[in-house]
Amino acid sequence: MIDVLKNVVIVSSAIVAFIGGYFAIRKFYRSFFPLKITSTLELHLIEENKDSFSAKLTNCSTETIYITECYVKETKPIKQALSTHLRKPFIKPMYYHNVWWGVMTLDLMDAPQIKLEAGESVDLKYQLDFTHPVSCFLDDNLRVVIELSSGRVVNSKRIPTPKRWHISYRLAGA
Repeated sequence: MIDVLKNVVIVSSAIVAFIGGYFAIRKFYRSFFPLKITSTLELHLIEENKDSFSAKLTNCSTETIYITECYVKETKPIKQALSTHLRKPFIKPMYYHNVWWGVMTLDLMDAPQIKLEAGESVDLKYQLDFTHPVSCFLDDNLRVVIELSSGRVVNSKRIPTPKRWHISYRLAGA
């Protein structure tokens, strides 16, 4: 009888430890990645100035999140940035930003701050205007950058920029 009780205690404590470990790992993961960012590019083939970029932000954490800044920024491909570091290993730290990021920045927020409850999502959109060649992109990738009220910065994955958004495409007259 004592052996059976001992085995029940061992099995139940293993189950409790497994469940506790699962929730601890889940909470740890959500503290590193509080937002899920889904980016979409909208291309209109008939009217060129109707292209847009949109991002859907979903709060994955159990706490309320306040977004203070949200913008799309040009970013250089990883291969190009790493080759720049290898070619110029003693670059000044104040120029690191220029190695990884491009020039163009598109602000997605209209309000000064966005409040996201747990599990809530919001769609942000930016309408592109290519009437002037300076409004075109130079680099091959885009990233959504979000700054939270806590000062933390969350970046999305790299998104390839469509070729028709590049300045070389616009200057060629295509």
